Amino acid sequence: MIGNRMNRSTLPIALLLTSVLAILFLVSFTHLFLYPQITATVDEQLIDETYRSADVLATHLKQSQSLLNYGEIPPLFLADAKSLLWKIHAQKIRLFSSQGEIIYSSDSDEIGQINSLPYLQKIIAEGTPQSTLIENERLSAEGLKSTLDLVEVYLPLINGTEHLGVIEVYNDVSIQKSKLRRLINLSSRVVNIATLILILSFGIFFLLDRRNRKIRKQTEQALLKAESEHKYRDLFENAMDSLFILDDQFRYIDANPMATEVFGYSHTDFLQMSVFDVIPVDQVPRSQEEFEQLRRRGSYKNFIGQMRTRDGRWLDVEINSSVIIENGKMAGSRDVVRDITERKKLEREFAQARNLDALGILVGGIAHDFNNLLTSVLGNISLTKILPTSDAKSEKYLSIAENAVLRAKDLTLQLLTFSQGGGQHKKVVSLTDLVRTSAAFPLTGSNIRCEFDLAEDLKPALIDSNQISQVIQNLILNAREAMPDGGHIMISGTNISLPADNEFHLPESDYISLIFIDTGVGIEDKFLPQIFDPYFSTKERDTRKGMGLGLSICHSIIIDHHGCIDVESYPEQGTRFQILLPATNDPIAEENHKEPAALHRSLNILIMDDEEIIREVATELLNHDGHRTTCVEDGSEAISAYSKKMNTEDPFDLVILDLTIPGGMGGVETLERLTALDPDVIALVSSGYVNDSTRTDYMNHGFSGSANKPYSIQTLRQELERLFPHN
Repeated sequence: MIGNRMNRSTLPIALLLTSVLAILFLVSFTHLFLYPQITATVDEQLIDETYRSADVLATHLKQSQSLLNYGEIPPLFLADAKSLLWKIHAQKIRLFSSQGEIIYSSDSDEIGQINSLPYLQKIIAEGTPQSTLIENERLSAEGLKSTLDLVEVYLPLINGTEHLGVIEVYNDVSIQKSKLRRLINLSSRVVNIATLILILSFGIFFLLDRRNRKIRKQTEQALLKAESEHKYRDLFENAMDSLFILDDQFRYIDANPMATEVFGYSHTDFLQMSVFDVIPVDQVPRSQEEFEQLRRRGSYKNFIGQMRTRDGRWLDVEINSSVIIENGKMAGSRDVVRDITERKKLEREFAQARNLDALGILVGGIAHDFNNLLTSVLGNISLTKILPTSDAKSEKYLSIAENAVLRAKDLTLQLLTFSQGGGQHKKVVSLTDLVRTSAAFPLTGSNIRCEFDLAEDLKPALIDSNQISQVIQNLILNAREAMPDGGHIMISGTNISLPADNEFHLPESDYISLIFIDTGVGIEDKFLPQIFDPYFSTKERDTRKGMGLGLSICHSIIIDHHGCIDVESYPEQGTRFQILLPATNDPIAEENHKEPAALHRSLNILIMDDEEIIREVATELLNHDGHRTTCVEDGSEAISAYSKKMNTEDPFDLVILDLTIPGGMGGVETLERLTALDPDVIALVSSGYVNDSTRTDYMNHGFSGSANKPYSIQTLRQELERLFPHN
């Protein structure tokens, strides 16, 4: 209905404006284009008529052009000249010789005079006809001021290439031009009068329409008011956002049902409170600034703050407010309050993800170089341990050093979980055993009691057991630090099924829920949104505690396993962490604890790595078991070396390819080239980038196995035993 009224009100205005523009266009077109075009056409016709008259005279001189001199002009020329003076109202007809002498003129007094003006000499010399319209009060070619409207035509007479003279005709067109001007002036007045009439007509129509609309508006106003009040009340009662009406002191005077549902207060409760009763103390100054803006500007938009619910929870809210004016003064405001707690939670998670990504890029490069160094150390240690000259004491020290290197490797894995969870080696694992063993180690020597309530039918999960064990240990260590005087930890595990629309924003599926509850000091509300941020900690920095990595690592690992981690905590009441991991019905993978042994067969192995220390340690490890090795620095050298050995009696049995070669061909592209040469090539992928997908999904990239850095002789033996089982 409102749209129809708007269309009716704007239609006369649009019609009037369109009509006025059309009339103005018609007037402009008539005066600026049509009249000038008509005048130009008439002028052309007058000039053409005069030119044809001059051409008639010229035909009589065709046989006598060599005799153009005074006294020898053909009689027919003279007769037609006199006829033209009467017929076309010619004012003057003259005939010039080639020297500019007037040998004939309708004004006999001019005969014998010489016209030496440049314009005539140019016409005679060039032989080009010239025609001009000379309007009243204008100058002719001779420089004489005309008192009439004239057409002036000069027609040169040419005999072959010789210019003999010029015929000049002055035609009086004053009558024709006068008639044309009167006609144009008359039509212009008619157009102007018609334009004025049309504009007045539309103006009257517009005024009448405005009068009718005013009457209709007065008639409909009462109905509209009633309809508006009904719609407003319906919208207020059924809105999906919380709506409030406040007085000028910002006390609640009305609240819709959604407000009572979201915040838990009854309608009566709200009527006894003001805004300042439900907002944090530190938010009051900001809210007062917004109230002042409301008074000055009449509204404020997208104010982000917090409001307390009846049960004490703080909700993140977005508020838009508009002022209520009565008698020219502010009487209150209308507030639209939207609960954005979930949105803020997602924004914080997104910010955490960005921080982890940025840190992961830096850590990835460091870990690559670190793993190369660890490969050299670990390889030499493992090689030294198996040398026959090693005694028991040396082997003890070497084992200590080896364990330290493996701990450094684990540290690298922890750092890399910031970006993509590090390199994963997932398999189906029973979480029951993993939770018990992982939780026991961090509590060794403490006075904290840990209890388990794990469902007997707890489903297995496809996980990287080392990473999930790290998550469990970090959570237990976090709880231990929160209970320095001892306490209690309860770990429960159940199977749950999540619907499509769930509070954790996870896909619909079966999950395993692990809940860790401690009785520690808890976490303050203001810190909860930041606990998963890298390097955030409430502990002192000058101790070994509080480096701020543990929970960040937990968050990154769980997210990379397509699960989620959530926390609830209250000061002095303890903390509750919940982890959800996707469950699986696949069988649990069997562990193989057999110590690999050296092969009985000697293999010919090609090693590609850009780091000299890696090439050296790999050569020493493999040569110790009797294998022969060839080392190259990049893919081009590897392809060349492999192709030379292909058709010999001793081709390469295996190639070990580093994934990343700065400035050169890396492992993936090198293997593609080698496969084109030899489809049966056997290759191991080797990389210091722990989070490279090629390491964990090597088969889809054409590799037969993986020797991840840092590796030892046992790692190489294990892969060789798997690839060459009958040797």
